[in-house]
Amino acid sequence: MTYIIAITGGSGAGKTTLSNYLKQKYPHLITQLPYDNYCVDRSNYTMEERAKINYDLPDSYDAPLFYKHIQDLKKGLSINQPLFDFPTHTRKQETIKVEPNQIVIIEGIMVLQVPNLKDIIDLTIYVDADDDLKLSRRIMRDTKERGRTVESVINQYLATVKPSFKKYIEPSKTEVDIVFDNNTNDGLNKKELKKVIEKIEEVIK
Repeated sequence: MTYIIAITGGSGAGKTTLSNYLKQKYPHLITQLPYDNYCVDRSNYTMEERAKINYDLPDSYDAPLFYKHIQDLKKGLSINQPLFDFPTHTRKQETIKVEPNQIVIIEGIMVLQVPNLKDIIDLTIYVDADDDLKLSRRIMRDTKERGRTVESVINQYLATVKPSFKKYIEPSKTEVDIVFDNNTNDGLNKKELKKVIEKIEEVIK
């Protein structure tokens, strides 16, 4: 039986860092499925129009496709995961074939807003960090990996990212199995990491 781990939390909290660490520790047992790759394609809009869209809402993601893909992986079926190009806000033509595994990690700010998804998740983790630390991490990521300017990252953070976090994401902190305190800036919190690894070791056994 496939074990589904959902990792959520605010942008820049360390969700992807945690997911990547677990994948590296258990490379043959874990399959990753980032929700960011399921952003809705905006190719039917002009670049000027795309710049004005609020991307920090639940309906900015293709939730039905994501849910179906998780169901397929849980059934032992492979999927063709979409890829998203963030500088242009469009879905790429190519996909990645993803194979089922003993553990599937789904990760993203809005994963717990996917309808009916909570019913098939086995473990939920909320990665928590201070707002100023999350913003600094987001600036570093978006300028290096997504072709953004510092000014555009800060403007988006204040206009949509932070308000959406308060409305949609932060409330889920009280509903998860593990709150992962990640306020350290020298890697993942070792104490919190131990709790997650203990859970995974139980699944493996």
